Amino acid sequence: MCLKHWGMVPKDMQKKIWQEYKGTTRAERFSKNSYLEACALAVEYVARLEDKPTKNGYRLLIESNIRREAYWQEKRASKNNETT
Repeated sequence: MCLKHWGMVPKDMQKKIWQEYKGTTRAERFSKNSYLEACALAVEYVARLEDKPTKNGYRLLIESNIRREAYWQEKRASKNNETT
């Protein structure tokens, strides 16, 4: 997000993003739905202010993470059922 748009994000949203951001690597942040959710909310907030579409890549990453986790949970459950 550019500085102009970042300045439009409410301070409480900025704080939440920073809390989720600090002390993490890029890979950790993009697999962490709480960080992605905070970013998605900020992008959507600015988009609404500018009367633009709210669809954004952060939401797509969250959906992807959820599907990936469900897939691996199913695989683990299936493997556990085979061994019992």
